[in-house]
Amino acid sequence: MKNQLIWVLAIGGALFAVGCTPTQRGATTGVAAGAAIGALAGGDGNRGEGALIGGAIGGIAGAAVGSGQQRRDEEDRRRWEEQQRYNNSNRGGYNNQYNGGYNNSPPPPPSGYYGPRY
Repeated sequence: MKNQLIWVLAIGGALFAVGCTPTQRGATTGVAAGAAIGALAGGDGNRGEGALIGGAIGGIAGAAVGSGQQRRDEEDRRRWEEQQRYNNSNRGGYNNQYNGGYNNSPPPPPSGYYGPRY
């Protein structure tokens, strides 16, 4: 019975985390870890109070870490989108047909050109 409860909680926790933002996942993880550490640190008579205080502190810390991760993810996504727009633009007057869509090289030389003469 206890084994089944552990499996149900583990699967439920995994499904819960799928739809959450990084901030929410961080807060949830922080609450769980903080409550466990607080209950252990609270001693015999104050486990509930320790779990409550530890959960609150862990939730705040976890949300802060998750928020930072979410901010970095959004910044990376924004940079990637800008880079895609930059790569797809026709800059420098070069035509995409000459360089396969990469805009960082000049068009090919005219036919019959074999390089500079020395």
